[in-house]
Amino acid sequence: ATVIEVTRRGVAATGIDAMADRLDLPRAQLLVYANIPLSTAERRIRNKELLSKEETDRLVRIAKATEKAAAVFEDAENGKAWLKRPIPSLAGAVPLSLLDTAEGYDLVMRTLDKIQYGVFA
Repeated sequence: ATVIEVTRRGVAATGIDAMADRLDLPRAQLLVYANIPLSTAERRIRNKELLSKEETDRLVRIAKATEKAAAVFEDAENGKAWLKRPIPSLAGAVPLSLLDTAEGYDLVMRTLDKIQYGVFA
């Protein structure tokens, strides 16, 4: 299945915990970044439900940004660290806090591209 198909269908709510573990974040903090209410996530996990298309899309954005940051910094730990700290070229925003919208995701990915290709960001 393609990412588009998976996103449309929704991923298992347990993907939240897998992503939180990958980023070394508490579940509640990841949910803030993904703009998913804690009560909704816990209910979906408890009932073994899929996330909605929109919720899945936000988690997919976080996953893609995590992969890109790891590639750009040639190290998963350095990539995670960059995603979790305020970045001056993002007006002091924490990159993870921008990934709940398409515009924010595009901005973070463009910033990573600039770093990757030598334009300091």
